[in-house]
Amino acid sequence: MKRAIFTFYNLSLDVDVVKLQQEVVVKFNTTAKFFPLLSKTHGEQVIHPDAVDYGFNQLFVEEKYDTVLLLDVDCIPLNKYALEYTFEEAEKGKLVGNVQ
Repeated sequence: MKRAIFTFYNLSLDVDVVKLQQEVVVKFNTTAKFFPLLSKTHGEQVIHPDAVDYGFNQLFVEEKYDTVLLLDVDCIPLNKYALEYTFEEAEKGKLVGNVQ
């Protein structure tokens, strides 16, 4: 199973948020390639649905990943199990979302 984790952010976001999320994902992720996507825009110049469509098209269509986890940039996994559980459930055909 070819897995990817995709996150999106723009220049308006505090760089520490991006850095800390990436550190946590790298620490807990053992089975997926991580794709942080920077849009060189500010604020609402690129809207969220457009970024998601772009990322999913690149990963599912162009790169042929089987499972893609969209992880909002302000979402920080609390343990390795959180990522693995999400992938496992999605690969069973379930739509999985996390409570904020």
